[in-house]
Amino acid sequence: MKILFRMVVITMVAILSFSSSVLAVDLGKEEIIAKAKEALANADIVAVDCNILYDENNKSWEDWGMYVLRTPSDNNHGNLPHGILENYKYRAIYFDFYENAKKDVWVFMDPRTGKALAIYEKK
Repeated sequence: MKILFRMVVITMVAILSFSSSVLAVDLGKEEIIAKAKEALANADIVAVDCNILYDENNKSWEDWGMYVLRTPSDNNHGNLPHGILENYKYRAIYFDFYENAKKDVWVFMDPRTGKALAIYEKK
């Protein structure tokens, strides 16, 4: 009877662990943007006077990265954090500062945990 009980408990723990990882839901757009702003504030970058682009499918980031890779004279050539992001699911948030394009920043957020994976300041 004890063995059967242990097997049932172990099975239930395994099922709950599996279902919680399968059922994990991404944070919402507004929450991810708020956490990206927090990450910038922690890096002493104030997100004011900027347009914020939530790049849900990372298309703008990938398109911009391809442009930079094809343009060896671009200041950002060879400095993009693609390798850092390679094994992560992420959402790219772009902070486009109106006054100073050199201050523009990409923040890469884990959509499940809300953790900033990387912050990239354009050069």
